[in-house]
Amino acid sequence: MDLPALLQDTVATLAPALPYLYEGAKETGKGFAKKTGEAAFDQAVKLWNWLKPKAEATPALQSAVADLAEQPEDADLQASLRVQLKKLLTDQPALVGELQALIQVSTTQTTTQNVVGDGNVVSGRDTHLRDMNNQA
Repeated sequence: MDLPALLQDTVATLAPALPYLYEGAKETGKGFAKKTGEAAFDQAVKLWNWLKPKAEATPALQSAVADLAEQPEDADLQASLRVQLKKLLTDQPALVGELQALIQVSTTQTTTQNVVGDGNVVSGRDTHLRDMNNQA
């Protein structure tokens, strides 16, 4: 897996659960796990356990995590965390293998998006678009 894809998968897995994990609200996270699935939440917990000590040791990474925990759907904040993770992995290449091993468990996901209206843009990694007549 290339680095950009690894970073994308890591942030996509971690971001939705980060508000529950960052503040240590694992009990609240149990309700979140019921919505997203236990496996997805467990994967986010594993990633957080890997990332937390590194974030605590790196102020810029800590700041990116804190900001994203406040607004997990903000694309700019997700990008900020990807940048900080990239810096971490570039500075410590041995961590790439660790992160790849953690993220490989969750790389197969299916997301369904229902888009209504004209002029919409749907994006994502390996996105396949299909209109109502199955033409795309």
